[in-house]
Amino acid sequence: MKSDRDGLTKNLALANKQLAGQATEPVLPAAEVAKLVDGLVGDLGSRLPGLVIRDGEMRLKVAFGRVGGDNGFVVPSATSSPETRDNLHEIALRFDRPAQTPKPG
Repeated sequence: MKSDRDGLTKNLALANKQLAGQATEPVLPAAEVAKLVDGLVGDLGSRLPGLVIRDGEMRLKVAFGRVGGDNGFVVPSATSSPETRDNLHEIALRFDRPAQTPKPG
């Protein structure tokens, strides 16, 4: 509960900095992007009962930004500026099965 509250407080502070600086594209901390990806993978698994995500890869096109001293990802939208769209980088997230550890014995 405290970690959720701390995360929300940090996100609110970052949003306030962006509004004060008139930033048009939201900058999301890496932890927030991780939650979004985790939610997407979880939703796919729970809403498609025959689907099991074992090995795979997700490619995202993002930019990197900074608001004050906070670095983060800029996730583009359909209304993103040409400057943002021209500065996107592709990152790949791999979903691999956990390594099997041999059973002692």
